[in-house]
Amino acid sequence: MRCVGLGDSFDFTLIASPVVRNGALALTEVNISTPRDSYYIRRVRQALVSSFSKTLKIEVRDQARRLVEQLPSTVSAKPLYQRELARFDLTDVRAQPDALVLVIDFRLVVK
Repeated sequence: MRCVGLGDSFDFTLIASPVVRNGALALTEVNISTPRDSYYIRRVRQALVSSFSKTLKIEVRDQARRLVEQLPSTVSAKPLYQRELARFDLTDVRAQPDALVLVIDFRLVVK
């Protein structure tokens, strides 16, 4: 990633572990490293760690609801069955070398 500020710009590397927090995907153990160091860079690193740790979250439930309940754009006719995501619980996330594996418990109602 590239950070641009008023007085300086620098490259940084962000490493973090995914975690489930309140049913959403978030980051923990956030670590940001930079090839250079200065007072300004240390302060920006501190702010970025805090920001990524506290505010970054992905609401997987909303994405799943859109995927399940909406028709693909290629289908123009009314669906034969209505689909509703009645329950959705993201319970765990595991980092693999090439993917994130989400453990989800859900109920799909088809009418």
